Amino acid sequence: MSRREWAYPRIATVRHLPNYPNEDQAYRMLNRICEEAQETMERHDMFINVVAEFYPPDDSIYGVNAESGRLVRVRLREPHRRREFLPYDMVYGVFLHE
Repeated sequence: MSRREWAYPRIATVRHLPNYPNEDQAYRMLNRICEEAQETMERHDMFINVVAEFYPPDDSIYGVNAESGRLVRVRLREPHRRREFLPYDMVYGVFLHE
């Protein structure tokens, strides 16, 4: 996984999948999610170490959290179509759920 640091008060690191099509679009989507979630995270006193894109082989998995929520992974891309992104509102909703 690629690692790029970003300065969010409630999220330490944002990671997208390297060598996938449209890397920059994935990175921008992750950062938009992180930016928009800051107020909610502050209100609930939440902190996440890593927000990461993932592309699991199981088509029905869209997000997971691990390490008691310190690592949140979200699917950004359509199953079996790595070039196509899921709708932003869906991805953001999955992120908030995790």
